Amino acid sequence: MSEQTPAAHARELLGIWEQAICAQPLRSLLPPDLVRARAHLEKLATRGELGARHVPDQLFFFYRIGTLLLRHNKPPTMSQFGEMLGVPLSSATRIVAWLTQAGYLARQPDPLDRRIVRVTLTAEGTQVHRLIGSFMRQRMEVLMRQFTAQERKDLIALAGKLVHTLAALNSQTSG
Repeated sequence: MSEQTPAAHARELLGIWEQAICAQPLRSLLPPDLVRARAHLEKLATRGELGARHVPDQLFFFYRIGTLLLRHNKPPTMSQFGEMLGVPLSSATRIVAWLTQAGYLARQPDPLDRRIVRVTLTAEGTQVHRLIGSFMRQRMEVLMRQFTAQERKDLIALAGKLVHTLAALNSQTSG
């Protein structure tokens, strides 16, 4: 029987997380549209100083960015965008340049102050984000079929609690 302390459980969970990382369950099953989008991003990322060469999976990095932008009340400024990603303004600028060149983001002047630049998803970026989201939902459905109804409820409740706790910890360290 395993030890029942938080430290022991943390080690066990970390081991499971590392196994999940190694499994790469989503990468090998991409539909053709997302394979093309990934290839497009990777091609641009390897071309020059556009800020994404070091990102191991640009497609899911873009999904994270798209999700952050869609959940933001209004298009963020460049500095807000950098804060959202946890990167300096110079890195945020390179990331926006990369995704603008890809056709997924646009820089728009603030209507009240033309010196301020805001970051938005383009129609193409929104479409790619939807494709990734749809793909992830399909993969999650396949995974959820492996659990009983009660296990699914428990998993969802625990995942929600985990996200809530992480958000609370993040606000404590940043505030």
